[in-house]
Parts: sequence; structure tokens; C-alpha cells
Amino acid sequence: MSFKQILLNIAKALLFVSFGVIILYLLYKKQSADYQVYCESQGIAAASCSLVQKILTDFRNTNFFWIGSVIVAFMISNWSRTTRWFMLIQPLGYAPRFFNGFFSIMLGYFANLGFPRIGEVIRAGTLSRYERIPTEQVLGTVVADRMMDLLALAVVMLLGFALEFDTLWNYVVKNASWENLSSKVNLLWFGFAGLAVIATTLWFFRKSLMQSKLVKKIQNLVVGFGEGIQTIRQLQRPGWFIFHSINIWLMYYLMTYLAFLHSLQLHI
Repeated sequence: MSFKQILLNIAKALLFVSFGVIILYLLYKKQSADYQVYCESQGIAAASCSLVQKILTDFRNTNFFWIGSVIVAFMISNWSRTTRWFMLIQPLGYAPRFFNGFFSIMLGYFANLGFPRIGEVIRAGTLSRYERIPTEQVLGTVVADRMMDLLALAVVMLLGFALEFDTLWNYVVKNASWENLSSKVNLLWFGFAGLAVIATTLWFFRKSLMQSKLVKKIQNLVVGFGEGIQTIRQLQRPGWFIFHSINIWLMYYLMTYLAFLHSLQLHI
């Protein structure tokens, strides 16, 4: 390995470490601010409200059996998530390594801690780099994967309302902020109006725009992105795809339940 390559590898390592440090700093800053608000609501003096001290105290009182159980459920859920994701990638003609897919997902979770929703882009970009799959196609499969999550979430919500409608509806009525909802609806209308203006402008200049190299490149990206999304219609084993989709949400429920049991034990 040449000296130049060694320096390049060191620079890459430092870049990723710096990225991780920034994410941890942003996470700590947000959590610390939230904890200060909590202390204020409980009448705790700011001088006695240290997030670091709280974390150390929580670790001393933690039963690691429950934490370990949650981690096991988390790993199982992401085993299913990786397997399901690869079932979407296979119709594109690629067979990525499980290790790279699993840790691409882990890296995406970590990135979300500092920059919400950027994790999906990081996840797609990381797998694309290590498996040499076009990024736009991988990103399309990520969107298809998340569409299935959205569908599963809708089913879970419907089941929740079907089984505990009175409890959930009373909670919504009691805690809903209709003023904020009204302002968000107004903001949504402004957004639609802005999109309409942009769409009209693009349509008016469409002939000249279609001749530009940038638009042609964007067209190629959109085609690859669409190919990634359409893989959900080309599944080789739809039964296993459904199984892994159910297992992901079962593990989510189990993680929440185990964490609740741990919290309950601490307060007994």
C-alpha cells in the first residue's frame, strides 16, 4: 500500500469519526435540553440537574438482563429487516453480502440520532459503495421497504383502534392541539400552492429544459429510482417477505414490552 493510500485511509477514518462525534454531540445537546425542561417541571434546581449524572445513576440501577433482552429483540428485528431489504434488491440482479446490509442499516440508525431521516440516504449510499450497486436503485428499494413499514403501521393502528378505541380516542381528544393542527393545515396549503407554481413554471419551459444535460441525468436517476421501487412487484418469495414484515413489528412490540417490564421493576 502506497503512502498516499495510507493517508487517504487515515483521512477517511478521521472523517467518519468526526461525523460520529458530531452526531453524539447533537444528541447530547438535545437530550440535555429536554432533561432541563423535565427538571424545571419537577421543581428540581438547575444546579442539581445533570444529564451525565442521571445517565451514571441509571446505569448503576439497571438490570442488564432486560437491556440484553431488548438488544436481542432489536437484532432479530434488523435481521428480518436486512433479509427483507435484500429480497427487494435481488430482482435488480445483485446479491449483496448480509454483513454489509446489516451494518448499513445500523449506520443509518446512528445517523438518524443527529440528523433525523438522513439515515435512509446513508443506508443506501453505504450499501451502494460497498456492493457497487447504483445508488438510485438502492434508494428506490429503501423507499419500497419504508412503504411496507407505512402499510404495517397503518394495520397496527387500525388494530389498536379496533381493540382499544375508547381509550385511544379519549387520549386523542384530551391531548390534541387543534390550534397547532390548524396552522399545520395552512402551512400544507401554502406548500401545495408553491408546488403548483413550480410545476407550472417547469411546464412552461419544458422544451428548453428537456434538452439540457442536467435534466437528462436526472431522468436517468429517476428511471433507476423507479426500478428500485418496482422490485416489490417482482418478489421471488412473497410469503417470506410477509413473514419478515410481521416479525419486524413483533420485535418492535417485544422491545417496548421488555423495556416496560424493566421500568416497572425499577419502580417497585
